[in-house]
Amino acid sequence: MIRQFTVLSFDGLETSVMRTAPAPEPARGQVVLAMEHVAVTFVDALTARGGYQVKPPLPFVPGTSGVGRVVEVGERVGWATVGDRLAVQAPQGLLAEQVAVSDEMAVRVPGGLSGATIAASIEGWATSYFALERRAVIAPGQTVLVLGAGGGVGTAAVNIAADAQARVIAAASTPDKRNAAAWHGASHVVDSADLTAQVRALAPGGVDIVLDPVGGEQGLQALKLLARWGRYCVLGFASGDIPRLGANRILIDNHTVVGVDYGDASRGDAALARDVLEQVLDGFAAGRYRARTPTAMPFAQAVLAFERAAKGASSARTVLSFPGNDSDLRDIAPPAEM
Repeated sequence: MIRQFTVLSFDGLETSVMRTAPAPEPARGQVVLAMEHVAVTFVDALTARGGYQVKPPLPFVPGTSGVGRVVEVGERVGWATVGDRLAVQAPQGLLAEQVAVSDEMAVRVPGGLSGATIAASIEGWATSYFALERRAVIAPGQTVLVLGAGGGVGTAAVNIAADAQARVIAAASTPDKRNAAAWHGASHVVDSADLTAQVRALAPGGVDIVLDPVGGEQGLQALKLLARWGRYCVLGFASGDIPRLGANRILIDNHTVVGVDYGDASRGDAALARDVLEQVLDGFAAGRYRARTPTAMPFAQAVLAFERAAKGASSARTVLSFPGNDSDLRDIAPPAEM
């Protein structure tokens, strides 16, 4: 038998429980993983409270990004073997001691990388890679404005844009979050409370790309900061306010509004999801991407981890770690900075 963290109701996380269930068996094309670390993000917390656009049917086991070891391999899986450490993305269901997943959803973790840091980073880096490289088609020398630049998606976007040789302006609300954005490669950091004035001083002609997971008033201000032919990427509404973008400005300045829902795109295209995950892991292995050590909490403290993620007050990511994996906690950065 195994333990699963299960959400029973959208009325509050305190109703969630640890349930026991039979250990999974792999179907054809699946592997069974003994989970080591599973990320708990702001979106995970929002989903568990019923506040996200997509509501899973109750009861459900949350957890969409993690790292685990292969303990059993199903038929027609030719590349994975018992003992392999895999990074995995799933619609839900990873917060369990063992899970059966399609081999199309998993990729080997390169040797030497922290499993905890990879688990905590998969969602942010995959989403931002998809946004910048596939949807906005970033190019060297362009200027990118990242809103919410101290959060999980924001720091990843800063890192990926900097690696693409863009000039990155990172907007965040606190010194801690601005410091996080700077460590991830921002060219300039600004206070989101004074967004318009500071960005105009840095980019009088406007920015080429806005990456916006925040929405609300910040999103409306950011649209006005776009240069002609600029791309405005909509990733979410962490502010809780969905902005009404002015179609007249979009028309006059030949702007492009780009919707970015990586979760939906990856669920509908396994090849895309696998390719993006491979690109992200290759970037970390090559030292081009970097990520801070997450805050690790024991699996038994799942409710507390979700409550922490829901607050979004810190730039530190959160993972739930399963017994025996406490030592796998460290930054991923170029060797000279380790």
